Amino acid sequence: VAAIVAPIIGLKIMRIRYLRAFEAQLPEAIDTLIRSLRAGHPVSASLRLVRNLPAPIGEAFAIVSDEVTYGLDLETAMRNMQVRVDQQDVALLVSAISLQVKTGGNLAELLDRLSKVIRERQRMRLKARALSAEARFSAIALSVLPILLFTLLQFIAPGFYGGIWKDWLVVPALSIGAVWLVIGNVIMFRMVRFDI
Repeated sequence: VAAIVAPIIGLKIMRIRYLRAFEAQLPEAIDTLIRSLRAGHPVSASLRLVRNLPAPIGEAFAIVSDEVTYGLDLETAMRNMQVRVDQQDVALLVSAISLQVKTGGNLAELLDRLSKVIRERQRMRLKARALSAEARFSAIALSVLPILLFTLLQFIAPGFYGGIWKDWLVVPALSIGAVWLVIGNVIMFRMVRFDI
């Protein structure tokens, strides 16, 4: 079980870190695009400037820039990045560029407004995370405490539960308790998770 579950959990943790780093760098990447567009560069040249930013945002835009260089249109290349990254703020960026490609207009102005919206969303996410920190810590403590106490008692005083194990009600009662513990944990963690 550990051989199957551990890599999956490891990959999920790496993905969460990647998305957080990408999310933090996205406004800076948009600002670089804005400065380049206002300086008179075409979008393809602006993308080449963004690829010089540190990973992961630089790598993602490097792929977009390469796809555009090798003949893919900008909208499709950006949609490919959205599929690879799968992040809400990237979807906003792709929609903005797609709208500009179809209808025209000032892309720099549109991206400037988008950058402000993304920064505000990030600020709200951090605020919600800070406000829910106490509740998250309580949920973690309440989840770990029963298992920790049971393990500690088995280690310190192995005979503490000695006579109880022979009773036929113990295994069903512990099974029901474990199910309720899992249900309670799911409810607690859903209560302290906010999507902004």
